[in-house]
Amino acid sequence: MPTKYRIIYASFLIYSIFLVVSNYYVYQQQKESLYNTFLVSKQSEANILSQLAKESLISENYSLLEWFFMRWGKDRHSVISLDIKNSNGFILAQFQRQVLESINRVKVISNISLNNESYQITLVSDTNRINTILEKLLKQLILISSFFTLILALSVWYLFRQFAILPLQIEIQQRQKVEANLQLEHQLLKRANDKLQDLASHDPLTGLRNRLDMEKDIEKIIVQHNKHGSPFAVLMFDIDWFKEINDKYGHDVGDSVLIEVARLLKQNIRQGDKVYRAGGEEFVMVLNRISYDDTILRAEKIRTSMENNVLQVNNNEIIRTVSGGLYHSSLIKTEKVEIILKLVDNALYESKSNGRNQISNVHTVLH
Repeated sequence: MPTKYRIIYASFLIYSIFLVVSNYYVYQQQKESLYNTFLVSKQSEANILSQLAKESLISENYSLLEWFFMRWGKDRHSVISLDIKNSNGFILAQFQRQVLESINRVKVISNISLNNESYQITLVSDTNRINTILEKLLKQLILISSFFTLILALSVWYLFRQFAILPLQIEIQQRQKVEANLQLEHQLLKRANDKLQDLASHDPLTGLRNRLDMEKDIEKIIVQHNKHGSPFAVLMFDIDWFKEINDKYGHDVGDSVLIEVARLLKQNIRQGDKVYRAGGEEFVMVLNRISYDDTILRAEKIRTSMENNVLQVNNNEIIRTVSGGLYHSSLIKTEKVEIILKLVDNALYESKSNGRNQISNVHTVLH
């Protein structure tokens, strides 16, 4: 917790303790003052009773004395008992009220000397009235303390909210905004990276994967073949006499032919197979989990579909064939991508040398 907030909490605690201590001090002072005042008043009553009793004793009118004590006690509700005794302890007059033993009481004594005789007046009073006043005072002090403590607490809360909570909330909101911006920038950067990755791994003209992805995928399929024994094949196709198309019709028509060849190749792959533009007019297909016989059938199907395809470009019918090389994992065992590509490229060259528009198998191990 920051030091300034500790100071605020400590000040609030000290102020609360000060209120409690000061109110307790006021309560004790008021209690002592009330009891002293009460004792003084009761002592005054006892003195007055002494004067009145003295006149009755002089006239020896004990009946009047007894009546006067009874009347005095009945008229004053705080009086519990009142009596006068001579030196022998004989009670000359007495008043006694029925009260609970648990009631707090005070006793005052006044002595009378008359004709070599001594008399003692004892006045016992309860302190209920004082207790009632003290209870009211205590409630008032508690109410005052609670009020000022509440005011202080609200003030502390307001200051804490203004100088601690609100700045913290603003800081949190700013951080959340920064985090949101960073997250957005991260997403935009990821999209840009994905787009760059896609551009780096795909041919922009045909949309096929490029040679970089091709070599990685062949490496993976070799690992799977060595681990599980799954057969695979690699086909390489090259458009026959493609240079003549560019020379005769222009590169735009040549691009259209490349796009059409890519379309036909994609039509002839299964789920899990992949097709790539290796460069120029050269294309590669990687076929996973396929037998040698099925590979030959698929390669011939692709060759004939190319041969039978007619491309209409600027009112010109363009028919082009493809030559291919075929590698199957059952023909030659190797774990190197470059050897497989070199083998299939040689097979493709053999198809070209033998008149084009045909598929040749690999049959030579390279070192």
